[in-house]
Amino acid sequence: MSALEIPSQSFEVSDVDEPGFACTIKMYQQNSPATITMPLIRGMAYATFEFVSATPLISTIHSMLTVNERVSGNITEKRFEIVLNDNQTWLLYAIDSNIILNFYENQLVGIEPVTNVLHLAKKQAEASASAVLDAQVEVYPVGCQLQANVTRFQGSYIFNWQLKSDLSKTLLHFAFPHHRQILSPVCCQITNVRAMSASKGLMIGYLANTWILTENSLSTMDFLAPRSPTPQYKDLIVAELKKDLVIATNLTVSDYYFTGKEFHKYALLCLLAEYYRETVELDRCIRILQAGFEVLITEKNTKSLRYNAPWFGLVSSVGLGRSNVFPAGILQSPFFNKDAPKYLNYGGAVIGHEITHGFDDSGRQFDKDGNRISWWTPETIDRFIERKTCIVNQYSRYVVAQINRTLNGNQTQGENIADNGGIKESFYAYKKWAGAQENVDKKLPGLTKYSAEQMFFINYGQIWCSKMTDANVLNRILTGVHSPGEFRGGALELELAFINTNANALGISIKINPNALALLALELINA
Repeated sequence: MSALEIPSQSFEVSDVDEPGFACTIKMYQQNSPATITMPLIRGMAYATFEFVSATPLISTIHSMLTVNERVSGNITEKRFEIVLNDNQTWLLYAIDSNIILNFYENQLVGIEPVTNVLHLAKKQAEASASAVLDAQVEVYPVGCQLQANVTRFQGSYIFNWQLKSDLSKTLLHFAFPHHRQILSPVCCQITNVRAMSASKGLMIGYLANTWILTENSLSTMDFLAPRSPTPQYKDLIVAELKKDLVIATNLTVSDYYFTGKEFHKYALLCLLAEYYRETVELDRCIRILQAGFEVLITEKNTKSLRYNAPWFGLVSSVGLGRSNVFPAGILQSPFFNKDAPKYLNYGGAVIGHEITHGFDDSGRQFDKDGNRISWWTPETIDRFIERKTCIVNQYSRYVVAQINRTLNGNQTQGENIADNGGIKESFYAYKKWAGAQENVDKKLPGLTKYSAEQMFFINYGQIWCSKMTDANVLNRILTGVHSPGEFRGGALELELAFINTNANALGISIKINPNALALLALELINA
C-alpha cells in the first residue's frame, strides 16, 4: 500500500505508547502534501491507512485475478474484493466515501488523490464472519490505555481502546490465546472472525471497546533478583523446589504464551538450584529444559508450536512457513515446458534468480538459518559493495525510450542483482548438464543456425517481453523494485554473453559501450 506521490516511501514513527500496544507510522514525501498515516495496534482487525491528498497505489507479489469480479478497468466502490492466485481473497474498504481505482497489470491505482481512510482485511471462510468485518469497518483503534491492579496472587487489567471514526460502532479486535484464557465474557462478545498469528497462533475477533482481564494464579514469591533470598528461608525454598520438580509439566503444548511461562518457570528453578548448589535438582531441571527444547528445535512436536530462529523464540507452525515455493503459474512457457529442449528451460533462470536473493543487499544480512546476523567478513562486504555499485550505475544509465526516462538503479538493485546472478547460475548449470550428456539437446526447426548456448540467451532475452502504456511505464520506474522487462538481466550482459557464444560468426552486429560493463557481466564472459 503506497501512493503515486510517495515514491521514496520516507517514514517517521510517533506515538509509541509505554505498554507497547501501539505506535503510528507516517509515510510522506518531501515537498509534497501527500501523506499516509498508519496506526499500528496489537491485534487490530484491519490494516489501516489514513490517506491525505494521496493517490492510492496497491500491489502484491501474488497475481490479482479479479477485483469485484472484474479483470481490468476503472472500479468505483467503497468495498473492493480482491481475489489472488494463492487462494486468498482480501477486502479493501474506503470508509469515508467511494474511490475510483484502475485495475491494470496486477495493480490498483487511484485516478486522483484522495483524503480517505482505507482498511485492508483478509476475507473470512464463513460468509457470516465476513459480514462482521463489513459491519464494524467504520471504527478503528489508534491506541490503548492500560489500567492494572495486582494484589498478591490476583491481577486485573483494563484495556481502554482509543477509537477513531464512527464511535457509534463497536470495535472488532483480535484476542490472542493468552488473552482468551482470562478475558471476561461480560465485557466482550465473541465472533466467528478468525486469523492466524505467526508467533502466537489462532486469533479470534471480539466486539468490545473495553477489555477486562483477570488472573488468579500469580506468583507470590517474596524476592526477585538481584536481591538474594533470606538465609532463614533456604530449607523452605529447597523443599518447594524439589516439589516443583516432581510435578509433571508439558513443555510441548501448542499455546505460545503458557508454554513460554512453563519454560520460564523451569529456568528460574534452575537458577535456584544452582544458587543453593543442589546439584541433583539442577541436573534434573536442566535435563527437563533440554528435552523440551529438543522437541521444538528439531520440529518433532506433534502440536503446532516450534522454535524459530528468526523470531528468536517459540512460534506457531501454522502461521509461519519455512519453504521456498515456486507456484505452478510460473512453471509454464516461456519459463518452463516439460517438452522443451533443456537450453530453453534453463534459460528461464527462475530458481537461480531466487537463490541469488539470498546474497543481495537484503539477503546477505541473514544466515542460512534465517538469523539476522552479519556473517560476511569485512573484506567480502567491501567487495560486494563494489560490485553492487557497479550494477547500480549500470542500470541507472539505461533509458526507457518510450518516455525518455532513466531507470533508478538504486531502487531496483536487489532484483537486478538477482537477475544477473540468476542467469549466470542457470547458464553454468546448463553447461554442466550438457557436458555430461551424450546427446545434447536437438535444435529447433528454423533456428538451426543458433547454438544451444545462444538459444539459452535468446530464450532468456524474450521471457520478459511486454507492452505497457506510458503511464504504467512511469509508475514502474517510480515505484517498482523490478526494472522494466526490456532491461531484466542487464542488456549488456546478455549482449556480451551472446557474443561469447560466437554471435559474430552469424553476422550479428551489436554495439557495446565498454565503459558500461558490469563486473558480473565480465565474470560471465571470462568464466
